[in-house]
Amino acid sequence: MGVQERKEREREAMAARILDAAYALVSEAGADALSIRDLAARIEYSPRTIYLYYRDKDAVLDAVRKRGYDELADALAAAAAGAAEPKARLRLLGRAYLAFAAERTSLYALMCLRLPPVVRPDAERAEVSGDCEFRSFAVLESAVADYFAGDGEAADRIRSLCFALWGMVHGLASIALYGQDIDFGKVDVAAEFERAFDVLLPGAGKRSGRARG
Repeated sequence: MGVQERKEREREAMAARILDAAYALVSEAGADALSIRDLAARIEYSPRTIYLYYRDKDAVLDAVRKRGYDELADALAAAAAGAAEPKARLRLLGRAYLAFAAERTSLYALMCLRLPPVVRPDAERAEVSGDCEFRSFAVLESAVADYFAGDGEAADRIRSLCFALWGMVHGLASIALYGQDIDFGKVDVAAEFERAFDVLLPGAGKRSGRARG
């Protein structure tokens, strides 16, 4: 291994170490509690070291946010593998999304309730990881396309159902997190999902020539 390659690996290892520590801090106490000083203390380096790898606190949070979406995509892909029949697969995807949000509330709040870098005027576009959210959405889109298989549905209608399903679980997850502040504290989010899901996707799963029921 050459000197340059070794230095690059060491740099990547330190960046990963910082990200691991930031991920843990956000998971424990939320994004608002993260500070460069606490992050430096966690890895036992000076705050100055952090700035060698990340521009500022926002850049660190953006990296944690991306990791969260990568993990959500993995969770959804695992859920999708649990059923071959399209409607059943879509139901599992909704449940997996809600479970992810419920089990990782601080991380989910950072992912979904904080402005992403692409719409923040102060964010540097060069550092934006553009597809971290879309890998999760692609898992849903594939399942919806299978649900409509054989019906000749236009791509825009498939896309519309994707947005309806994603918006539904995102809204329910947000109610579960913050509903107590707006008189939704007693909402049974899991039950509401099951009812709303059956309204959006009535009948049996595959919408080809098979009978529904």
